[in-house]
Formats: sequence, structure tokens, C-alpha cells
Amino acid sequence: MPERPTSPHDALCRRILGQPENATAELRSALPEAFVVQADWSTLRALPSGFVSDHLDPRYGDMLFSVEVDG
Repeated sequence: MPERPTSPHDALCRRILGQPENATAELRSALPEAFVVQADWSTLRALPSGFVSDHLDPRYGDMLFSVEVDG
């Protein structure tokens, strides 16, 4: 299911943060330093956040990411 923006602001954020180098920079600046130094930022991946409700309506969540962390 494609990620569908719900507003111009959402579309802009998804477009910018959808680029791994931008997402990495933003997350590194927003997360605690103790986490930042343990994360392997080369493994950062965007995850799907869309789903279908019990009533078969498409729903779209915030952007989700995964990253491998040492220890």
C-alpha cells in the first residue's frame, strides 16, 4: 500500500524524510546521544506505515524507520 500524504505539510515531510540522508540527519539531531552513538545509521530503512482498517478503509500512519543498534 503506498504512503498517501493527507496534507501538503505531510507530503513535504514525507518527501524530505523519505530520503535516507535527510532522515538520518534529523533522527541523529532529535534522539538522545546515547542512542545515536550505538545506532548503525547505514542500516536505516523506512518501513511501511499504511494499513487497512477493520472496515476496509485505507489508513496511513506516521513515518516509521528501523535501524540496527549495537547491544
